[in-house]
Amino acid sequence: MLNCEQMRLQIRRRGIKLSPLSALRFNFNRSPLPLFVLICSLSLPQARAEAPSDALSDLKSKIENLRSELSKERREQKKYEQKLKQIEKKSALAWHKLRETQAELKETESVLATLRENRKSQVKAAQEIQNRIEAYLVATYQSQLPSPWQLLIGESNPSDVGRFLTYYSSFHTQELEQIEQLHQSLIKIDATEKEILATAENLNRLKAQRQSDVDQWQQQKEKRAAFLVQMNRSVADKSELLKQWQAEKQLLLDEVAKTPSAMADGVSFASLRGKLAWPVEGKLSSRFGSVRLSGGEAWQGVLIEAPEGADVRAIYAGKVVYADWLRGLGLLIIVDHGGNYLSLYGHNAGLLKGEGDWVQKGELLASVGDSGGIKSPALYFEIRQGAKPLNPQQWCQVKAKI
Repeated sequence: MLNCEQMRLQIRRRGIKLSPLSALRFNFNRSPLPLFVLICSLSLPQARAEAPSDALSDLKSKIENLRSELSKERREQKKYEQKLKQIEKKSALAWHKLRETQAELKETESVLATLRENRKSQVKAAQEIQNRIEAYLVATYQSQLPSPWQLLIGESNPSDVGRFLTYYSSFHTQELEQIEQLHQSLIKIDATEKEILATAENLNRLKAQRQSDVDQWQQQKEKRAAFLVQMNRSVADKSELLKQWQAEKQLLLDEVAKTPSAMADGVSFASLRGKLAWPVEGKLSSRFGSVRLSGGEAWQGVLIEAPEGADVRAIYAGKVVYADWLRGLGLLIIVDHGGNYLSLYGHNAGLLKGEGDWVQKGELLASVGDSGGIKSPALYFEIRQGAKPLNPQQWCQVKAKI
C-alpha cells in the first residue's frame, strides 16, 4: 500500500503537476487509487487556492508598506521643497546683487566716458590757447613789432612804451593763467580717471564673483529641481498604485463579506468534532472502517442511502476545491474548510457548485444520485484531515436524523 508521500513522488516522476486539475488529467487506469491521488494533490499547500481573507491580509500588508514608503518620500519631498525654496531665494538675492553691480559698473563707465570727454575738451582748449600764442609770436615776428626789451632800450616815445608794455603784460598774463588752469584741470582729470578706473576694475571683479555665485546657485537649483521632479513622479506613481491597491482591497473586503472564513463565527473546524450536521438525511449502508463487500480496502468514509435528488448540503463553511466526475465516485464535490480539513460528497446526480465557489454551512451543494456505477441512489461522504480519513460518525451529531 502506497502512502501519500510515495504517491506524490510517483506523480512527480511522471511529470504531473499536483493540483486538483492535474488530478483530473491523471491516467487513473494506471493507478488503482484515483481518490487517494486527488486527496494527496489537494493536501499539497501549492494546490490550495488562496482565500480572499489571505489575499486581503497580504494586500493590507503591502498597502501599509507602501503607505510607509510614501509617507517617507513625502517627508523627503517636503525637505527638498524647503531646500529648493532656500536655494531659489539665495539665487534670487545673488542675481539681485549682480544686477546692482552691473548697474554700478554701467554708471561708473558712464562717468568715466563723461570725464574723458571733458578731458578732451580741456586738452582742446589748451591747444587752442597754445595755438593763439604761437600765432601771436609768428605775427609779431613777421610784422617786426618791437619786443618789450626793444621798447625799453630803444628811443621810442615813453608814452608808447608804456602802452605797449601794458598790452604785452596783459596778453601774456591772461594766456598763462588760462594755460595754468587747464593744466591743473588736466591733472585733476587724470587723478579722477585713475580712481574711476580702479573703481571700475573692482566692480568688474565683483561682477565676475557675483556672476559665479549666480551660476553656482543656478546649478544647485537645477539639480534640486530635477531631483524633486523625479521624487514628485515617484510619489505620484506610488499614490496611484496605492489607490489601485485600496480599490482592490475594497473588492476583497466585499468578497470576504460574502464568503465564509476558515473559522466561521470565530469557530475552527477542528473544534466541531461531534457537533456537525450530516450532509443528507438517509440510512447508513456502509460505515467507516468496515470492509467493502467487494473485498479489498476498508471504507474510508460512509455511504448514506437517500432518495434520488435529495439535497446534499455543506457540513461547514469553506471553499469548493473540486467539482467534477471521478472514477469510482462519479460526480464528486470536495470542500476545503481550512486547517487542512476537507469534506467529500460523491455519487451525486448533479453538482450545484463549481470549483472556486465559497459556501456557507448548510448551503446546497448537490443532489443525491447513482453516478460512478453504484446500483441505487446514495451519497458517499468523507471527512479528511489532509490525506488522513476521519470517521464521520465521530464528527457528525449522533442524534441527527440519518
